[in-house]
Amino acid sequence: MKNILFAILTICLLYACYDDKSTLAEYDFPTIVSNRTGEEQYLIASLGEEFIYEPRLCKMQGKDSIALTESEFDDYSYTWSLSLLSTGSDTARHTISNERILKTFIESAPTNDGYSYYTLMLQVTHKASNSKKNLIWKLKILTTYGSGLLVAETEDGMNSDISLIMSRTFNTNLKDYSEDIIHRNLFSKHNNALIEGQVNSISYISSKKYNAITALAAGKSLIRMDPVTMKVMDQNLECFFYTPPVFNPQLVLTSWSTSVLINNGQLQYYDPAKGIKYSIYPETTYDLSTVYALELNWANVIFWDKKSEKFVYNPTYTANILNMENIVSEKFNPAEMQGCECLYAETTTKYERTKWLMKKDGRYYVYVLDCVNDKNGTTFKGVNVYDLENCPDLEKSSCYAFSNNDEFFYNVNNIIYAVPLVKEKPDPLISYDKFASTEQITHMLIYRGNGYTTWSESIDSETGEEKPTWRSSKNNVLCVATWDGNEGRVYTLPVQYSGIGGIAPDKYVKCYDKFSRITGITPRK
Repeated sequence: MKNILFAILTICLLYACYDDKSTLAEYDFPTIVSNRTGEEQYLIASLGEEFIYEPRLCKMQGKDSIALTESEFDDYSYTWSLSLLSTGSDTARHTISNERILKTFIESAPTNDGYSYYTLMLQVTHKASNSKKNLIWKLKILTTYGSGLLVAETEDGMNSDISLIMSRTFNTNLKDYSEDIIHRNLFSKHNNALIEGQVNSISYISSKKYNAITALAAGKSLIRMDPVTMKVMDQNLECFFYTPPVFNPQLVLTSWSTSVLINNGQLQYYDPAKGIKYSIYPETTYDLSTVYALELNWANVIFWDKKSEKFVYNPTYTANILNMENIVSEKFNPAEMQGCECLYAETTTKYERTKWLMKKDGRYYVYVLDCVNDKNGTTFKGVNVYDLENCPDLEKSSCYAFSNNDEFFYNVNNIIYAVPLVKEKPDPLISYDKFASTEQITHMLIYRGNGYTTWSESIDSETGEEKPTWRSSKNNVLCVATWDGNEGRVYTLPVQYSGIGGIAPDKYVKCYDKFSRITGITPRK
């Protein structure tokens, strides 16, 4: 028995010492990359259309990238997958193609908000070695109707329609002004009807699961539309959980991720995360005006209460209206505003500073109210008061705007004045006076969304051609609507010299015409 075991052990040792001269196949799997020279930051696809994309695949040799040949393409298999959500960080994916050249029908929700995107991944697998390489692109999915400026207009003074200006000023996905387009009469086009009344208030709300455009005609209509199809989702009393005692819509706005409605002087709101109907709350003693400052760090909106002639505010994610406490009176006392008529307001610097145009005893003032939230709670500071005594014909103005650069804009007929708020009695400057003599200014707003504007050019070092020097349009563009008795127009005025309201030369001013009489403008972000 011992001899048998010894023999077996000897045979094993002999095989262990045997020099195996056979060889297995060896594969040199190169590093695969994609050549993205000339591509934008995002790939762009359109909802409801076929998306075709051919990646320029290369292999790395040292520091050089060499394009794969047609024959080399066959050495690999390909799997395209798309993230399920447009958060940019979503890891859940679904396979959309197994071909090198991607061809897929786009059905995912659009990304018209300017910052969300999908991740598109191509997994390249070397067939012989099964080695894999993942390549990732950022993908935006757009609808026909994307980011832009919503324009409410009326032809007969009794009913309204909605149009949309899509321009690089308002839409980062457009490469230059040559791609500007006006989608006209969208409401009537998709609903075979007009909106009853003159729409004076429009808002756009966007959340992960819910998006809507809401149009309001004071005292007449409240209509919510799907921003993708522009079809009516619900309207008037259908927008409420319960029938309100009085249906008198006055103002609709979006603050952060909630929709706020003033109906008959009372506040109603909804948060899409909890429900998409306006809730009805017990009537309060307040009579809220349609003047407001919104999206502060600590609250939805500050309102002016007409009944008590004082500031009140709506905390975030509630329907409460609260009086201001923890008052600091630096230049004025925010709790003692009796006798004032509130005309206009905006939130400006760092979501804490608000500016209010007030009329008192026949004179006009700008009140600067800071609202600071820290570990000690919310403090309301009456920071400054500017006397507008030196501003001519302010009583004739039909619209106003505050910039983030301590400028106050107002119009007199077809002239825009800028008032630098730098001293107690500031002096106005003519900001823009080149409208036609027949045009009357009806609306103004400082654009605070995403987009690009320009007021200069640079020389392309390769072609020698002039190209626009693009700058963010956020806080740098004054949007103006006019009416000459026959035609409405919208102008975008780049504010080249901030602080003094200096508008760029005329060649940088864009005009969008052929509207009916404009009754409201608001960004669709």
